[in-house]
Amino acid sequence: MVFTKKKGRPRKHLTLATAKAANKEKRARYEEAHRELRGAKRRQERSQRPSIRWSAPSNSVWELQNDSIPITFPIPPDPRLAILYQKVKTIHSEILASMAGDAEDWFAAVFDILREARGEHLEANVERLGLILRTLNPYFHAMDIAYDTYTVFFRDTGTWGAQFTTMGLESGAWKGRIQRVLDAYGVGTKYLKGLIEHNEI
Repeated sequence: MVFTKKKGRPRKHLTLATAKAANKEKRARYEEAHRELRGAKRRQERSQRPSIRWSAPSNSVWELQNDSIPITFPIPPDPRLAILYQKVKTIHSEILASMAGDAEDWFAAVFDILREARGEHLEANVERLGLILRTLNPYFHAMDIAYDTYTVFFRDTGTWGAQFTTMGLESGAWKGRIQRVLDAYGVGTKYLKGLIEHNEI
C-alpha cells in the first residue's frame, strides 16, 4: 500500500510574518472588546474584598479636655485625682469607641484580613492602618501625658490606681501593635504574615 503525506488544512496566511501580524491584530481587537468588562469585574472583586473597618473619633483631643463634657462614669473622691481620671477615661473611651468598643476583636479582624490579603489589597489595608495610627496619635500622646502625670504625682494603690494603670497600658499596647504591623510590612510581606501567623504582633 502506498502512503502519501497528509496535506492538512490549507494555510490562511502565506508567510509566518503575516500570520503573526494577523494574530497580533486579533488579540488587540479582543483586548479592546473586553477591556471594559475586565475593568468592571476587577472593580466588583475589589468591592467584595474585606477591608479594615474603623470609625474616626467623634471628639477631638481638645474637646475631650473640656470640663463641660458630662461625666457618665464614677470618679475618685479626690477632686484633683478626679479631674485627671476624667481626662484619661474620656480619651481611652474615645480610642476604644473608634475600634467598635472591643479592641481585641478589632485587632483579630484586622489580622484576619491582613493574613488573607495579597498585592494591592494588602497594600490598601496597610495604608489604612497608617491613616488610623496618624489619626489616633494625638489621642495616644494625650493619654501618655495624662498617665505619666498620674504616675508622678498620685500613684494611688487602690481601685482607681488599678484602673489608671489598665487604661494606660492598654492605650500603649494598641499603639504599639499598629506600629509593629507598619514596621513589619516595611521589612516585607512575608515577614509581616509570619508574625501574624505566629501571633507575635
